[in-house]
Amino acid sequence: MVCNDPLGNSLIAVLTAYFDASKTEVSLGVTSIVGYVAPLPEWERVEAEWLRAEKDWKLDRFHLTDLPRLIGHEKTPQCIGYFSEIIRNSKLVGLGPCAMGC
Repeated sequence: MVCNDPLGNSLIAVLTAYFDASKTEVSLGVTSIVGYVAPLPEWERVEAEWLRAEKDWKLDRFHLTDLPRLIGHEKTPQCIGYFSEIIRNSKLVGLGPCAMGC
């Protein structure tokens, strides 16, 4: 989603859906959607830093469930912290959760 703020700056919201694979038989009827919003230059900066981090960690893409298999259980917390710092030090603003009946 792209829109302009009151100053005319383009803002981009990135929303991604992940579906739980816990194999539960009962549907709770709730979906949560979360994401981040920031001006385009900040997204470009964060994306460049994120891609460098993936290269540094030798990852094709960062996906939490893959980390123990790809880098080992011992290094996983350090890797998570590394990527978390990218978000923490950014100007991205978190959105959500937004729960809706399904």
